[in-house]
This record gives sequence, structure tokens and C-alpha cells, in this order.
Amino acid sequence: MKCKSIEKKLVFYLEGGLSDAEHQSVSQHIELCADCAAKAEYLRSSFQWLETEKTTEVRPFLYTRIKSRMATENRKIYRWAFAPLAFASVLVVGLVVGTLVAQVTIQPTTVQSQELTVAQLFDDTQIETIELSLLEN
Repeated sequence: MKCKSIEKKLVFYLEGGLSDAEHQSVSQHIELCADCAAKAEYLRSSFQWLETEKTTEVRPFLYTRIKSRMATENRKIYRWAFAPLAFASVLVVGLVVGTLVAQVTIQPTTVQSQELTVAQLFDDTQIETIELSLLEN
């Protein structure tokens, strides 16, 4: 038999799921082939490890533990449910207070005193007097 066909049957061989003829042929091949024997031994040790680890510890009162955990989780959710609302209200109050303080402290400037007419922009007499005073010195 080829090693590929033996590898496919190794699990059944170790579990006892082969017929007597197939079991005999696989065991003869394992005796002759070192690679297949190593794979069979690896599978056998893995199965033994799984059997020892398969046992679970019984923990009573599973339902009550789950129910109490769900109750504590719900309390945590309710505690943080109003956090976005509180943040939004603090933000709105801050904006309103800031706007009111800005209206009280900042005085509007009079735009009329700063407006320049077109004639004032092209009036060079002020510039000429400064130039003349500089030239005279």
C-alpha cells in the first residue's frame, strides 16, 4: 500500500473503525514504514492528550451566575446612557454663556469714523507736506 492511502486510514485504524483485513494491512505497513509509524504515534499521543483534556469541571448554578452577570451589565449600560446628553447640554450652555460674555465685553466699533471717501484716498496734500518737511531738513 502507498503511504497516502495509509495516512487517510490512520485515524480509523487508531479508533478501530477499519475492517479486519484493512486493519491488518495498515498495521503491516506501519511496521515497515518509519514515516507512517511516526505519524501514527503522533496521532496516538494527540488522542491521549485530548482524552485527558476532554474532562471538564462541573460548575453548578450556571443559570444564576449568567443572570447576575446580565443584571450588572445592564446597570453599567444605564449608568453611561445619559453621558452623551450631559455632554451636549454642557456644550450648549458653554456656547450660550460665551456668546453672552462676548456681547457684553466687546464693544461694537463705529464704522462711520473709519470710512474714507474716494476723495480722501486720492488727496496727496497730506503726503506732500510730509515730503516737503523732510526735504527742508
